[in-house]
Amino acid sequence: MRLSYIFLVAAFVGGCTQTDSQPLNWDTFALMGKTLELVDEQKLEEYRFDGNGMTAVTIGWKNGPLAAPLYYWHTENTTLSISEEPGLAPIEKFDLLSVQGDHVNVRRKSGEKVSFKVKRRDK
Repeated sequence: MRLSYIFLVAAFVGGCTQTDSQPLNWDTFALMGKTLELVDEQKLEEYRFDGNGMTAVTIGWKNGPLAAPLYYWHTENTTLSISEEPGLAPIEKFDLLSVQGDHVNVRRKSGEKVSFKVKRRDK
């Protein structure tokens, strides 16, 4: 009986993700080398993060026109800021609300709540 209890506890603890025990902030994701992809049936929005503080953005409509600007990014606790130049006011902000598997739920600068899939880019 005691052994089955130990296995049950071990299975529960082993099933917890690393983010369950860490504070909820952007630093735990190490965004460099990753992509955030908006979860939406019509809109296309992707942010590809590199190590020099730049993000390549693809934004537009699925099966429609797209734009691909380069912006700068930085994080501070639960806020991810996207700006045209380092030190300028952000054109977009994502306040981290929750994490569910490989999805992050955020509040935009506009107040809209959206979900992004976090993808690791192959080198």
